[in-house]
Amino acid sequence: MNEWLKHINVDELQYIASPLSLLNSGNEKDTEQAASFLYAEGPQPPMASVRRQLSHKSSLHSKKEKRLPKKYWEAVKQEIAILICTNDPKYRELRKALNSAKEKGTNALVALIASTIAIEFGLTAGAIAGFCAIALNSVLKIGKEAYCSLRKI
Repeated sequence: MNEWLKHINVDELQYIASPLSLLNSGNEKDTEQAASFLYAEGPQPPMASVRRQLSHKSSLHSKKEKRLPKKYWEAVKQEIAILICTNDPKYRELRKALNSAKEKGTNALVALIASTIAIEFGLTAGAIAGFCAIALNSVLKIGKEAYCSLRKI
């Protein structure tokens, strides 16, 4: 059912979602911590990813949170579970596309998933690609069956 999962490279997921390089055991607690760097209520991003402020005026504007609310992480986890753990017709076409694109690499697979899920929320794929990468990392690290057993669908 999920043959395309075997073609996802965990190292490439770290490029898509840099917090994975800090926390990459794949257990549920670490997955949540990694995702928290991407949503507004979570910790500040790692220092290496923060742009240096050039002036006092620009630092005032930077205080406004630019990251998505946590609700998007929760929603992405739910949609990934539907995609991976069920045969729900909602993602029939995406599953076909993933199987066709599996040889194109991790970035292509994450982009397909993110763009399809983003449509559900009226977002751009780039806004949730990191969330998708973190969820997929969890699936790969703990296994599909374990991941699915954690989700209530």
